[in-house]
Amino acid sequence: MNKRGQVTIFIILAILIVASVVLFFVFRDNLGIEETKDIQSSLVVNFVEGCMDETLNNSIYAVAANGGYSGYSYFSRQSTESGVRYYFFRESNYMPSKSLVEKQIEEYFKRKFFICINDFSDFNGYSVEEGLLKVSVRIKEEKVVLEADYPLTIVQGKNKVRVRDFKSEIPSRLNIIYSSVKYFIDNHKNRKSLCLGCLKMAIENDIYIDMESSYDGTVVFIFRDNSPELNSKPIEWVFANKY
Repeated sequence: MNKRGQVTIFIILAILIVASVVLFFVFRDNLGIEETKDIQSSLVVNFVEGCMDETLNNSIYAVAANGGYSGYSYFSRQSTESGVRYYFFRESNYMPSKSLVEKQIEEYFKRKFFICINDFSDFNGYSVEEGLLKVSVRIKEEKVVLEADYPLTIVQGKNKVRVRDFKSEIPSRLNIIYSSVKYFIDNHKNRKSLCLGCLKMAIENDIYIDMESSYDGTVVFIFRDNSPELNSKPIEWVFANKY
């Protein structure tokens, strides 16, 4: 076959490919796979966003109350009989890093989020296909931010919409509480007794401190923030020191 014949064949193939693509978009209504935003997908999206806000807020309080961990099954190096984490134990510092606390909030969130979603059972007439949920949490100044990659295909009749990027921001003084606790623990280095002067940062940030001592030298601390401007209710960060 000469070169002119080969070129002709390639041109015909190209025309057929282009025609196939055009026909696909023209007749896809009849194929039942139209992607359109005419359906009320916003109802599902708003529901997901509401569940994310609620679950993230609950995650913040739960992790703080557990000393920066997502559950009692996640043991630090030492803990009291009641499960309170030791941060300062026999002159050693076991306080979790902020990045670990963020990971713990992510873990708690992923465990509780789908309870709120409840398989989208409230949405009759819709079919919602879920992909793998991936989340990232950052504790920032006066807020906690969650970004989620949560692929959803929302189907109503022959129509469908795909969404996947979600974001939740909860006003919170969690960063201030964490920093106050960290200042308190860091300044216990090389000390063998309670450092009341180390509470300076907490007091300056209007953090209330409750202490409960036991016979074995353990002191349980509750750093409580009552700021109504940011927190929907007081946040309590609970941990223990053993001197």
